[in-house]
Amino acid sequence: MKNVFISFAIGLLRLLAYLPEVFLKGLGLFSAWLLYRVIGYRRQVVSLNIKHAFASLSDKVRRQLVKDYYRHLGTLLYEMVLGVRLSAKQLVIRCTMHQSLTDLFQQFYHANQDFIVLMGHTGNWEWSGLATSSQVQHRVVALYRPIKNKQFDRFMFRYRTRTGMHLLPMHTITRAMVKKAEKPTCYTFIADQSPVPEYAAWFPFFNQETAFFQGYELLARRYQLPVVYVSQKKREKGGYDLYGELICMKPHQEEPMYVVKTFINLLERDIHQQPDQWLWSHRRWKHKRR
Repeated sequence: MKNVFISFAIGLLRLLAYLPEVFLKGLGLFSAWLLYRVIGYRRQVVSLNIKHAFASLSDKVRRQLVKDYYRHLGTLLYEMVLGVRLSAKQLVIRCTMHQSLTDLFQQFYHANQDFIVLMGHTGNWEWSGLATSSQVQHRVVALYRPIKNKQFDRFMFRYRTRTGMHLLPMHTITRAMVKKAEKPTCYTFIADQSPVPEYAAWFPFFNQETAFFQGYELLARRYQLPVVYVSQKKREKGGYDLYGELICMKPHQEEPMYVVKTFINLLERDIHQQPDQWLWSHRRWKHKRR
């Protein structure tokens, strides 16, 4: 029965993708209202996260931020559906690389240099991978955890790789780095997820002690790979711009946890600039240091 439901959902998603975009935008707004007002999807989690992160803001401003976040969720749903039908060229128009990021890719490609990209769950991280992989000379690899439902996992795998991006299960990353590919490779980490507390690095993040993965820094040090931070800014009239900032060229020469701490600072800066664009419904502070 579960597989029948998944098949129906995937089929419906593909059909919806070809409806007029104005209808899909309206559907996104309706979904936002439904998630916020009717279903109350993780509303308490969102409210508490924003309250703790922005303690200095008034209750009124925080309530508005919660509403803005649910509108962002609705936009993500609409863009997820629309993304099924968008070509690589259309995605590049809607999710554009700024010169700062283009220059870094070109610099490393001419040097035949692999490197690591760190991102957070800001803007539309799915579109950023689709758009970037179709317009750079590097082999773009994204680390991922396979979805438990194999049918939906296959659908998402095809969705995420159709413009040239390669998906790599997280547990195979070391083997992949040892076996160097024919083309220089960009290894992309969505680095703000919650790790197992026992293996986490703990740092302040939005006024709270927070667990962070440190594996990407250990890999960067071991294989002497430059590390780049990519931020995503939403445009006023829709779409996103991708910016690149070099964290360091030689992480093995920096102090321990330099990469992790720099990533945290840059991510918090970006969230302050567009606070509704981060994934506040994620239970980011569910773990406590033991």
